[in-house]
Amino acid sequence: MLIRVGLASAAYLLFTQTAIAQQTAQPYAQQPYPQQPYAQQPYQQQQYPQQQYPPQPYAQQPYPQQQYPQQQYPQQQPYAQQPAQPYAQQPAQPYAPQPTQPYAQQPSQPAAPLPKALTLWGAVGYGGMYGVGVRFMFPVGPSLLKLSNIRDQLAVELGVDYLRESYGYFSYGNYSWSEILPVAGCMWQFWLLPNLAVYPKVDLGYAIGWLSGYDYCNGIPNCSNPSYGGFFWDISAGVMYTLGKVALRAEIGNELVKGGVAFLF
Repeated sequence: MLIRVGLASAAYLLFTQTAIAQQTAQPYAQQPYPQQPYAQQPYQQQQYPQQQYPPQPYAQQPYPQQQYPQQQYPQQQPYAQQPAQPYAQQPAQPYAPQPTQPYAQQPSQPAAPLPKALTLWGAVGYGGMYGVGVRFMFPVGPSLLKLSNIRDQLAVELGVDYLRESYGYFSYGNYSWSEILPVAGCMWQFWLLPNLAVYPKVDLGYAIGWLSGYDYCNGIPNCSNPSYGGFFWDISAGVMYTLGKVALRAEIGNELVKGGVAFLF
């Protein structure tokens, strides 16, 4: 019985405490939050007094303009009033009417060698003859061909050659045939360059030959070794290359091949 009473009292106490706790917690939640009185008052705009600024006295005063004295300059005489002789009124000889010889119309001819030349050379024949010779050359006459880049010149040569041919056999000993050839010729020079010329040439001469070193008569009275004399001609082609006062020459013909040095003067 006591246990029931105790449990009942305990339950009652727990119920009462819970009810009290709920009553004490409810009032604050049920009361509305009071509105702030400051939010309900309108914003008071502050009124600032308008200050009256006095007008600036400097702006009311006009800026004084400086008065510059007008300088009186002397009146100059205009250039147009001064009489002047215009350039167009002065007669001048124009450049165009002056005749000028164009360069293309002036034929450029290579320089020819000095008028005269003395040549010394050696000669070799096709049949075994060999020898030496001398020539004296001098130009004659004017140029025959009127070419702009090649100059032609006729020249005459006079000279003499000495030729020799040796023979030797087993039982007949050693003998030789000799010739002296006075000659005169004419050449036609074509100067391809100022120092280079080619030419054809025709020579006409007289050959004097004799046999020596051989007893042709073999004791026969009124007998002499054979000799020869007669005219001959030679056609050759040559080239000449000048080196200042000296020129190199070479020729090839139907009888001889020759080469030598020429001294120009």
